[in-house]
Amino acid sequence: MNVMVPKAPKVTVSTAAIALALSLSSFSVVKRGVAPSAVFAQEPPSKAQDEAARKGVNEKKSSFLTPRAARVERSYLHLSSGKEYGQARLIRQINDKGQALYSSKLGGAEESLLADAQGRPLEYTYSLPNGYRGQYVFAPDHIVSNRQAAGKEPEEFRWAPSPGARPDFNSRPDPYLTQHLLIQGYDLAARGKQALLVYDLDDKGTGIREYKITLELVDEDGVALPNGKFKAKHFVQVQQTGGGTWYKKRRGSQTDIWVNDDLVILRIYRHREPYEVIVQEYDNAQDLMSPVEKAQVYPKPRQVEPDPLPRLDVSQVPGELVFEGAYQHRNRGYDWFVGRFFVKRQGDGAASYIAEFDNATYIAVADKNNVPIEYRCVSREDPNSALRYAFAGNKVVSVRKGDKPEEERSEHTVSHGCLPDFNSRPDPYCIQHVLLRRYDLAKRGRQTLTVFDGDSAGKGISEYQIALDYVGDEDIIIPAGKFKAKHLVLTQLTPSNTWYKKYQGLQTDFWFGDDYAVYRILRKREPYEVVLVQRTR
Repeated sequence: MNVMVPKAPKVTVSTAAIALALSLSSFSVVKRGVAPSAVFAQEPPSKAQDEAARKGVNEKKSSFLTPRAARVERSYLHLSSGKEYGQARLIRQINDKGQALYSSKLGGAEESLLADAQGRPLEYTYSLPNGYRGQYVFAPDHIVSNRQAAGKEPEEFRWAPSPGARPDFNSRPDPYLTQHLLIQGYDLAARGKQALLVYDLDDKGTGIREYKITLELVDEDGVALPNGKFKAKHFVQVQQTGGGTWYKKRRGSQTDIWVNDDLVILRIYRHREPYEVIVQEYDNAQDLMSPVEKAQVYPKPRQVEPDPLPRLDVSQVPGELVFEGAYQHRNRGYDWFVGRFFVKRQGDGAASYIAEFDNATYIAVADKNNVPIEYRCVSREDPNSALRYAFAGNKVVSVRKGDKPEEERSEHTVSHGCLPDFNSRPDPYCIQHVLLRRYDLAKRGRQTLTVFDGDSAGKGISEYQIALDYVGDEDIIIPAGKFKAKHLVLTQLTPSNTWYKKYQGLQTDFWFGDDYAVYRILRKREPYEVVLVQRTR
């Protein structure tokens, strides 16, 4: 049975205006970067040419077995969201022809990068503890990728990046090998902000995606390390166009890199998670600026550019603006970003809850009885990428638009009275405003609800039960001020097949005012925290 997306009387004006405000009138897909099935301008290279390229790589690698290869070996601490990944060994060798070989060992993973004297990549290899291994061979006009999982047949891919495009591979954990070549290619004489065309694997792992970055030497003030402050050049890499990759999807993503005069990396700070790499036991005595400025905690570098993504014109969403504020999002104790939040209420009591942060805008719409009607997520970078849920009775219809030219549409049936309780990371916490208003403050006590979220496969939905318990009225002090708050605890009573709520017993605390303005949210799983830092309405 094909169910049409339900329409609700009166509130349909609101959803139509939201669609207009988010530029969703067209969902045609805009392809970015190099498609997985890249077409060669001429005939694809032959197997003989590929074998010749591999032979040349092997001959160059053999030159590093001689004592004449200059060798630098360092130990690095890797951290993600403040938690240690472990220590990595990074070795750089340069032979008498100026060719460089970078090798990294982190846990059971080993990766290497071979480059010529001009900093152009020749080969990249990786081997993981689970037996997965792969190789990229870089020819002048194409790349040959070979990979094989344990017990599986080998796979081969060929890609043709644009002329001059350079690899900018990222992962987690991240050896940060290709970034040596990006720094090496920076023109120190010209200084300033320099643009580069780069590429990484796409989020399917079968192709590459190109995007533009800028690289800038912002200061030479040094860097504090565990055993003192040392001379260093501080570079900032900023993504200028979007890329459909795992770790660099949005414009504005920033990574700070500190190197010494020999271009040995001393520290890296990727703002996304954040992800950090810090050299240990650095002993270049000639570069020591201060033996007492030892870093125990590493400060977050400032963002060099404002948020470059377009903002929603909230005036295009019908209704009176009854709340406007800014929230600090924190993940595992680290500040992540500050996002905007709005509540607009129409004359009949219907409300729109709007969150805008990171690379997306989220909107939850409910009627005057706090019954959800619609939930929408739209990419701020590519408005053609969107996900919409429509709710009517016990029917849920989802429409997804993304890289595929056609819509992905599915419908689901939920239990009577079952409500949406979407969670993610980062998390807009839009639909939870509806859940809070479903709690009967006059009765207090424990109140249970049946709710659902998208399943972990991304194809269906999973129902589970929650309880809402009223803790009491409390004084709360946050960056936005001191408030008298109602404290409500959401507890998951049954397990669910979702990404963020698999287990019963998970709890989230909410503090909010008499007008339901949310002051603080604490999800104890990570922990993930949302705190009001400014209220302007």
